[in-house]
Amino acid sequence: MRARSTMTRRRKLFVSFDYANDRSRKDFFATQSRQPDATFTLSDWSLPFEEPLKEWVENTYQRINRADAVVVMVGHNTIRAPGVQREVHMAKLLGKDIYQLLD
Repeated sequence: MRARSTMTRRRKLFVSFDYANDRSRKDFFATQSRQPDATFTLSDWSLPFEEPLKEWVENTYQRINRADAVVVMVGHNTIRAPGVQREVHMAKLLGKDIYQLLD
């Protein structure tokens, strides 16, 4: 019988955030993910919503699909961020767990 590893697998998270207003919050979260005792790692995060829409949708869908869950950085203007709205919709379609970090 094999012994169980004492280390648990770190969850891969996709971070959705308002590029215009919440980048510093995302950077802080990324720093936390690099701590030795972190239980999560950031696999990907939002892409600027400036790319051609078809390319943005394909790239974002793939990134969210690779993640174990989605974390949404919720600030004062997040509701107006079209990229965040689309990312949350994709996460729901993919059946991903969605967590909110409130301002």
